[in-house]
Amino acid sequence: MPKPVPGRRTPLWLQRLKAGDLLQAVRREEDFPITVETAREVLRDVLDVDHFLELVGEISLGAVRAATVQTEGPSPFSTGLLLEFMAAHMYEQPGSAGPALNKELLAGVADIEPLPSVIKPEAVAEIEARLQHTADGTKARSPEELMEILLRIGDLSTEEILARCEGDGASFLRTLEEDGRAIRIDFESAPRWIAGEERDIYARPWTDGHARSVVARYLQSHGPTEVPTIAVRYGISPEAMERIAFSMEEHREIIRGKFPSGIDRAAIQWCSRSVVERMHRRSISLLRHEVTPCSPVEFTRFLFAWQGLAGKRKDLAGILSQFEALPLPAEVWERDIFHTRAENVTPEMLTQFTLAGNGVWVGLPPGRMKFVFRGNGAVFLEGTPGSDLPPLAEPARRILAFLGAHGASFFGEIREGTHLSLQAMNNGIGELFWRGQVTNDVFAEVTSVRRLQGKEGKLQIEPIEIVNPLHTPLHSRRVARNRLMQSARKALKQVPGWTGRWSLVRTAGVMGDASADDAEKAEAQGRQMLERYGIVAREFHRREQMLPWPLIALQLQRLEMRGEIRRGYFVTGFSGMQFALPAAAEALATVQGAHDDQIRLLNGSDPANPYGAGVDIPAGTAGDRPLRVARTPGTYIAFAGGSPVLVIDSYGNRMRRVGTPDQEILREVLRQFVGMLRLPEPLRPCAEIVVEYCDDVRPVQSAIAPLLRSLGFVSDRNQTMRRDAYG
Repeated sequence: MPKPVPGRRTPLWLQRLKAGDLLQAVRREEDFPITVETAREVLRDVLDVDHFLELVGEISLGAVRAATVQTEGPSPFSTGLLLEFMAAHMYEQPGSAGPALNKELLAGVADIEPLPSVIKPEAVAEIEARLQHTADGTKARSPEELMEILLRIGDLSTEEILARCEGDGASFLRTLEEDGRAIRIDFESAPRWIAGEERDIYARPWTDGHARSVVARYLQSHGPTEVPTIAVRYGISPEAMERIAFSMEEHREIIRGKFPSGIDRAAIQWCSRSVVERMHRRSISLLRHEVTPCSPVEFTRFLFAWQGLAGKRKDLAGILSQFEALPLPAEVWERDIFHTRAENVTPEMLTQFTLAGNGVWVGLPPGRMKFVFRGNGAVFLEGTPGSDLPPLAEPARRILAFLGAHGASFFGEIREGTHLSLQAMNNGIGELFWRGQVTNDVFAEVTSVRRLQGKEGKLQIEPIEIVNPLHTPLHSRRVARNRLMQSARKALKQVPGWTGRWSLVRTAGVMGDASADDAEKAEAQGRQMLERYGIVAREFHRREQMLPWPLIALQLQRLEMRGEIRRGYFVTGFSGMQFALPAAAEALATVQGAHDDQIRLLNGSDPANPYGAGVDIPAGTAGDRPLRVARTPGTYIAFAGGSPVLVIDSYGNRMRRVGTPDQEILREVLRQFVGMLRLPEPLRPCAEIVVEYCDDVRPVQSAIAPLLRSLGFVSDRNQTMRRDAYG
């Protein structure tokens, strides 16, 4: 083997290739030291053949008795061997060394109606060919290998034996017959050959209690089989065969179901559990290899269609259902989510939706919020709110205690019951809302809740009371009145509003059933992400507030084994473990190779934007190195046909072209961006756009300066360009 290079690691697959080349070279040499030492190590150190031969001798002399015991799992000794085998061969055949299927899960899968979608007919045929030793590479090449086949499969006719041999099968059979290792017996249907040591089993198989072992071995070496097939082969009645099968099913040896291998798809078939596991694993492997990965550009077009940005528009309930529990900046929801996916969504419609008792808006630090349907809080509102934040301030504690005692209340009722000043009320409600502890029925109220910025100054908690002016000096009256007016003006500017009722988030109606364990929550969260993105990878999980990815991925693997979702490498540039809804996988296939010229401007935090949070715009598209995109409310990305063409940061402060897009495409992108200055004031992202840099140079020096001037931008100080809402 070549010596290792200092400072560099040789990957395992390359080590295996080099070891294979070395083995091929030394096979031409007799008694090569490495092969001799390997044989000694295997036979003495690893397998301990000497003591094995001693044990076999004691068994033959009767000093040791052998007993057969069936267990749910392998013994500790066998488990170690299996793990070593998986480690040695896991890279040779994809899917061959996958984890064994959970027994309870397998029993549930076999009884469901859509089993044909779980196990593919190709997998059934392939596994049965290997079990029957009719596949290439599994046939007998010597009398000893033919003897092994007889022991594994059981009784075989002469024609069946010849079909399982490479070379002169008749000669192999004569050798076994002459040695007494194979004998020929007569069955009602036809004469067949068996192993000589199994003469007693087949002498009176249906009267001496050997029927279970004969049927079990038959099913362990065949695919799904109907009862009449086995009954005809061994000349017994179907009723007797059914009794044997049901008895074996009770002992969890075999499984009953409708498999996609029989001529009559409605007929009940029987199959060994171990065979079903192999067919199931092979089916999943075939499904994974059917996937053709798409590019990020094609996946972007898929997201546009999946989330209602292309084609059919969604209604308000459909948008909130797809984006439930998605944490987004508060100012993005109405402007960049609802208005881009639905027609004429107004704050009044959003308020009516929450007033009808459909769900609640929950705040999250720093300035994000998400929508949760009533009854789903136990799934999507994990843990104690604000447990990792500093203790609540005095106004927040008073408001929390009041709402806990009196329930949903209006702003004025809370202020009257807590005896707080307007400024203290603003601070308290803001602190509680952005910690996810209180909410409001009115959508406009929650989007305008004040966000606390670091340490607040000295706060007047109690309302300022003016004592009887007749007993107060004139100077003191003036000071108190001025202080009162200043405090009132400041508080009124920050007040979230007087409409709508404030209530606690974590109530029985919002939280729903709290008995679900982490596995059930992880499955529900995984299903929600699948509904949101269609295709889920670890990178999408980073943008959510969900349970840890390993826990969710485990539940998604269970869904894959039940045939509800698919797993494969669907999108290049994302991590390898990806899951998809069957409908999403089909939709993605239709997008691949399709043409789309539409230009779309998306907010950086929009869920239809695949970039950001570990997914950079690839190098080559964005220049010599990948381009990182911030998923912030001030970032906008323009797409032309799914390809990113322009990244706008800080509401236009910086603009970066992606590649060399056409000037007309850039003009349309900038026109859409400038159009946001004419939105209604609550939706307008900024009052003016000040461009400081374009492609890392001042805008007046950049190639898009003429486009900016044509859209009303004017040169400003320090070679910047500016456009206000009235330009």
